Amino acid sequence: MSRSLAVKRPRQSVVFRAAIAPPVEALVRADPHLRVRDDAESVHAARVATRKLRSDLRLFRPLLEPTWAAEVRACLKRLASLLGAVRDADVLTARVGAIASRLPAEHVAAVASMLERLRGARATADDALRLQLSAFWYINLLQTLIAAAQDVDGACLTARNDRVRARKFVARVMRPTWKRLKAAVRRARHETDGTRLHRIRIRAKACRYAAEAIGPFVPESRRDRFVRFVHHIAQLQEQLGNVHDAALDQAALRALTGVDAAVVDEIVERESAAAAAAQAAWRTIWKKLSCRRSRFW
Repeated sequence: MSRSLAVKRPRQSVVFRAAIAPPVEALVRADPHLRVRDDAESVHAARVATRKLRSDLRLFRPLLEPTWAAEVRACLKRLASLLGAVRDADVLTARVGAIASRLPAEHVAAVASMLERLRGARATADDALRLQLSAFWYINLLQTLIAAAQDVDGACLTARNDRVRARKFVARVMRPTWKRLKAAVRRARHETDGTRLHRIRIRAKACRYAAEAIGPFVPESRRDRFVRFVHHIAQLQEQLGNVHDAALDQAALRALTGVDAAVVDEIVERESAAAAAAQAAWRTIWKKLSCRRSRFW
């Protein structure tokens, strides 16, 4: 959780640095571990950091020098793709392994074959990632991000490095992102269509990252609401993520060749049951999130 900064009128460069410094630090900290095979936690940490940085660049786009921002966004997108391939393989392998442990004993050999193929796909994705960790574009990206996180003069900004009223700035950031999330929920109504739920998930993630980015400037009088909001929106994102991941997992399992179709069908059936439970839970969380007491801006 972000620590509150006692600054009522920070400069825009201070706000930008406060937003990007934590994910930059997380990415730099994960870097040496990414070079070690099978370090799933560091892959996850780096992926989350990359997502937050991409969100921050979109959030502060009006303030940033366009060419600089475009180049950094392109590199982050490339890194996100590499990390995503490894992370998705990790998640799918873990989920299949957990489900497989509850399957009948006669399926052990088929599941072992399936897990071997998944680990092979993970190793291929990991090799592609580690190959790029020594490439110029990636090293340059890290150096650029570190410099931006330490920049006190606003060199990345194209707008004047003016002071802003913290409380008004928080509201200016949150209102449009919250409005887009509410619109996505309203469009879904009582539907359980995967595409609409995924859209809500995307909006929830953007809203959460926006809140975390400007969290240090939330007034102390609103910190309790801020904490409540971040907690509930993280729960919403997790439940909708379970629905989305289950759909991706089913597609990935169906695409595997040379495995027992009956075992795949049984695992897919259990994944579908988990997705149905997550679909039933997200609206309950939304009611808590949309309550006025969770609004901190």
